[in-house]
Amino acid sequence: MKQVQQVSFELTPISVKDRETQYVSMFFAQFPEAISQGKTEEEAFKNLVELLPFVLNDKKEEIIDKYNKQNIDYTSKSLNMVSA
Repeated sequence: MKQVQQVSFELTPISVKDRETQYVSMFFAQFPEAISQGKTEEEAFKNLVELLPFVLNDKKEEIIDKYNKQNIDYTSKSLNMVSA
């Protein structure tokens, strides 16, 4: 049976409520370029969590691209994560 290693880290969600529309925008402090929105804080958070795999994949692609352009040899491993 394959052993699973647990990894723990914390992301910091930041929310901003628009005074006019009352909509909530939210982003993780660690990934400010990924912004979600919702009618409530809960909806904005749900949308942000759904966005996270795409953000991480984009970061991976960006780094691999950079290494390829600089002819840097690299290795990588996948880490499968499950959100609670």
